[in-house]
Order: sequence, then C-alpha cells, then structure tokens
Amino acid sequence: MSQTGQELLNTLKWRYATKRFDPQKKIPPEDVATLKEALRLSPSSYGLQPWIFIDVTDPELRRRLREASYNQSQVTDASHYFVLCYLKKLTAEHIDRHIQNIAKTTGKSVLDLQGFQASMKG
Repeated sequence: MSQTGQELLNTLKWRYATKRFDPQKKIPPEDVATLKEALRLSPSSYGLQPWIFIDVTDPELRRRLREASYNQSQVTDASHYFVLCYLKKLTAEHIDRHIQNIAKTTGKSVLDLQGFQASMKG
C-alpha cells in the first residue's frame, strides 16, 4: 500500500465527534465550497443520488432545529449546519428523469439506456 493510501486509512480510522464549537470561528468560504462540491459528487447506487444537502444559514431556523435536536449546541454554534434529506422511495419517474439526464449528458439515446433503466427499476 502506498504511503498516501495508508495516510488516508489512518485519517479515516481517527474519528472524533466535536462536542463544542466556537461560534466565533467560521470555515473559510473556499473550504465550504469544496465541502459542498464533495457532497454533490458523493457516489450512490446507479448514480441516482437520491438526496439533497441543505446548508442552513438562517439563525432562527437553526435555533428551531436546535430545539428539535435535543438542544444540542452544535446546531447553532457550528460555523455551518448541513441537513441531509433523502428520498425514502425512488419512483419510476425519478429513474426516468435520471435516464433522460444521462442520455443528454452522454449523447446517447434513451433507447440505448433501456437495459440500464430496466435494471434500476427492477
């Protein structure tokens, strides 16, 4: 294994859930942009990505979310607060839109993707 691979594994093995945040410290905008792009590019089965990430910036909404989160201070004190929303059930229409998007971005026809579409629906 390469040194870089081992460094990655060591980093992933070290985990720490931050209990308290300094509300005065903010993540630099370029780092937030990188994080948002990493979230957008997160892989999923078939590339469907049945989720959205919401960067909650409204202080009043964060205060209300804190109340709904057992009053955990991280909700309001962290520099940024992202909420993950996902589809509990994918519909045929969702898959059809995904196939149309694949066809459009790859230059293939929807007909060429029928097998892939049927596999996802199965």
